[in-house]
Amino acid sequence: MRSLAFLVALAGAGCSTGFGSGATYDPALARVVVCGELPHAIELTADELAKMPRVSETVQERDQQELVEGVLMSDVLRRAGAPLEQALRGKALELYVVVEGADGVRAVFGLAELDPGMTDERILLIDRKDGQPLAEGEGPLRLVVPADKRHARWVRQVVRIVVGRVP
Repeated sequence: MRSLAFLVALAGAGCSTGFGSGATYDPALARVVVCGELPHAIELTADELAKMPRVSETVQERDQQELVEGVLMSDVLRRAGAPLEQALRGKALELYVVVEGADGVRAVFGLAELDPGMTDERILLIDRKDGQPLAEGEGPLRLVVPADKRHARWVRQVVRIVVGRVP
């Protein structure tokens, strides 16, 4: 049986991000690549993300509440043609999503966990906290999973989202 590490490595093959150019941190230059088992790969820039439907959520971070703002992961995946809502059935249920940070940290989700047709939980790709762009080391983009009791899947500095299929 193949390991999850193998699946994650396989999912990332051929999806480059171009991150790590050594440039000065600038949230206005944020971008994320969305690729894998999708009709088309896309790259979303900070400007494109800002034009998408925005959502906000109050989350508990350490010992304080913070207001985060961004886009739903389902909307990001929908832009790349991921099968969501009524299309998420049969073989499409084999799909998983890997969210990767610039430091190589990854979190894995079943596609159904991100689909508003399957769950009421909202998973966000944020670019603002308490009305400000995310700080260096946290952003420019961060995955936030408000329903998780631990923040282990809250990936910082998101650069790539890869959709794979369980073999």
